[in-house]
Amino acid sequence: VGHTYFINGIISIFIVSTLVLVIRPICPEGKFCKVLAVVIALMGSFFTMVCFTESYHDSFTIFANTNFAFAIMFVAGLFASAWFSKPTAQEEDEVGAVFSYIFALAGIFVLWVLLTEQIYIYWYCKNRFAENIANWRFLANMYISVMWAIYAVILMTAGFWRKIALLRYISLGLFALLLGKVFILDMSTVKNVFRIAAFLATGVTLVGVSYLYQHLKNKGFFEII
Repeated sequence: VGHTYFINGIISIFIVSTLVLVIRPICPEGKFCKVLAVVIALMGSFFTMVCFTESYHDSFTIFANTNFAFAIMFVAGLFASAWFSKPTAQEEDEVGAVFSYIFALAGIFVLWVLLTEQIYIYWYCKNRFAENIANWRFLANMYISVMWAIYAVILMTAGFWRKIALLRYISLGLFALLLGKVFILDMSTVKNVFRIAAFLATGVTLVGVSYLYQHLKNKGFFEII
């Protein structure tokens, strides 16, 4: 328990420290504070992703537990830092825009990692502390794949809605990573009939995404980034 409190406490310190360095008028103008905020945020991201799973020593409710809440607060802090670092319409601050992108990209990546870890550690703890589940690794990988697909769709939708090309590219990259995971890892433990069904479903999904991307491109969705 003390180990868990320590990890959550350090995460809280990273959240507060980063926000204090980007929120005005608390933070003075200039690059130094923003650079320091980015360094602290990246250190906090690494710490959170590495130490997050060490907080669990018993079965728990997935996504509805204190440890995950602290981790999500850290991600929210990254997105808040991206918002506060974003230049206003009256400002022409290219450096501030770069900092904003760094915070946002860190938030997207850290959230993806935390969701993946949460699903995996949930099944691990359930098998070890609650009940014996022979195929817990397969179930964990299956739900992780589903989460990756949903996450990629959300990023793609946000990229269309906000006309941000980078989000669309990240989404396509995640789809490609998902394909590799499904074909190499997930399908290695199931019967051939399920492999065929998974290949067909994946192919239909990719065709649908490709068609949607081309349709929106023809409609001019990608003219403004």
